Amino acid sequence: MESESSSESSSESTSSVQPSVKYPALQKYAGKTYYAVDRDSAEVPDMFPTSFTITSDTEAITVDGKQELIRNVTSDSGFIALTGEMGHSMGTGLSFEFRPLGGSDSDAVEVLNQGQRLAYSTTMPE
Repeated sequence: MESESSSESSSESTSSVQPSVKYPALQKYAGKTYYAVDRDSAEVPDMFPTSFTITSDTEAITVDGKQELIRNVTSDSGFIALTGEMGHSMGTGLSFEFRPLGGSDSDAVEVLNQGQRLAYSTTMPE
């Protein structure tokens, strides 16, 4: 197996730094905490967590302090949708959809929940 790793190391220099990632679609967002931007402006603020964090191995998401294993990730229609393992306060288990906001270097995302949208940023609100 050693011959493989040496030939790949030049092209994938980042692989040694990154932990193994279960869901590559989430890798860009992993290990960061996203905070709701102006959560009170949402029609139903309770539909949105104040913050969420995807673990660096992308195996779990922490929503408002509760960690939940991620069971499934799909990315179609521009949104990344992840489904949690356990029941959630919303009833049928965690279902979470978000998409990047702004340019590729932006750390903002938009969360979609039952047709409502709210922006999140890695910058903690004042």
